[in-house]
Amino acid sequence: MIELFKGTYTGVSVRHLPGGKTVRLLERIILPDGTTIPAGFICDLDSVARELGPLYTWLKGRTVLGAIVHDYCYRHHRPRKQSDQLFKQVMAWEQVRRRYRLPIYWAVRGFGWFFVYE
Repeated sequence: MIELFKGTYTGVSVRHLPGGKTVRLLERIILPDGTTIPAGFICDLDSVARELGPLYTWLKGRTVLGAIVHDYCYRHHRPRKQSDQLFKQVMAWEQVRRRYRLPIYWAVRGFGWFFVYE
């Protein structure tokens, strides 16, 4: 179990599913508001649009926990701005370097409206 922003982040347990494009969360995550992302949640870890080409390649895989939280928030119809802000905070807690964190955040802010509520 991971409780966001409590203690030191030590990693998240996921299993890559066949095909390599999605992962299954192996432990639950408790968000600051008390909502739980259940173990078994499946997502693609793509918080940055693939259409960004080389930028996508440079940013891909920099955040796992942040991508899981962000995908969950979008799928469960959380307000986009709130979801994106939480994503940025999780990346900081996850210790994603600022030089990656800020471009990832701004890519999500700029292109996230394409993916909201799919």
